Amino acid sequence: MRTVTHFSLDRINGTELRTIADVDDGVIQLMQREENVIRGYARAKLWRHRRVMLFVMQDLDPLMRQVQTRPGFTRDRIAAIQDQPATVLYDLKALDECSVYVNRAASEKAGYWDDPLTMEGLLAHEHAHPIAENDTVRASRQIQLDITTAPGDPLGNVLNVLGQQLGLYAPREIFANETALRAGFVEAMAHLNQRLIRDAVAGIPGRAILVQRLEEAVVRKAMRQEASAAVLLAGDLQMCLPLAIEVAPFYRCGLAAQGAQLESVLQTGLFPMLTPTGARVESAYGALRDAYVNLPATLTAPALIDWCTEIMQTLVESLATVDYSLKYALRAQQVE
Repeated sequence: MRTVTHFSLDRINGTELRTIADVDDGVIQLMQREENVIRGYARAKLWRHRRVMLFVMQDLDPLMRQVQTRPGFTRDRIAAIQDQPATVLYDLKALDECSVYVNRAASEKAGYWDDPLTMEGLLAHEHAHPIAENDTVRASRQIQLDITTAPGDPLGNVLNVLGQQLGLYAPREIFANETALRAGFVEAMAHLNQRLIRDAVAGIPGRAILVQRLEEAVVRKAMRQEASAAVLLAGDLQMCLPLAIEVAPFYRCGLAAQGAQLESVLQTGLFPMLTPTGARVESAYGALRDAYVNLPATLTAPALIDWCTEIMQTLVESLATVDYSLKYALRAQQVE
């Protein structure tokens, strides 16, 4: 049982904000950023919540125990939420209230906890999800992506998660980011994305260690050269391609200067460092960014399957350059 160290009730622009925390410090500062977000959405006439529950927790283990029996919360989704600095839960039938969970441990690990502007960007993004509900987002819940890899394939889980992220889940994140930008949180969102890109660049030394280990495995004949190349490319795609989801909304909102500024770091500090995969990764990134920029908000499930097929084909074609065959299937599913 967690000990509650803070409980408060505030009213901001007609919204009831209840804050519950089991951490000792940083709560008041976070509440101030939450207030900025509520007021910002209200000024933009996009706010629809009459009640918000803000949970500031050391970790999200208590939440995980609650959601593990809920429909739609698969093992992979629960694991993803558990590692996120913040997440939002809301009922599609009651969009006038939501619960935002801030994970202090994950926020500290990412270096966000002591960066108020980054935390504001996270809160703005999470609150954007219920506001950003549209036909395409709803259609994304009606589709299932099945990726098939050989038994024991070390890339199986990586490519399954990446495919879901780039295809099925991307519309939800794109429209949420776009909503936050249109509401005026340009500085906070740009700052958050600068951090994400800098974190990717900071991973280059770790990649060098991976390259060395792969080369040693090939020399020892513990791994074939083709398998080594596939592992390296898959890792680079995993590191870089999701960044297209973050950058594209700036272009969607007519914020080309901010989008170009983010991409300049990729083009000078990241892609050239990815020897020998850089050109292939950059090409795949550009194709995804363009698809994300042009994603309509009015897609039906069949139309979204066609769109996701294009996304998956970009991934398939990239992996084919190292003779890796990725097989997948997209289909409509019944939603309860």
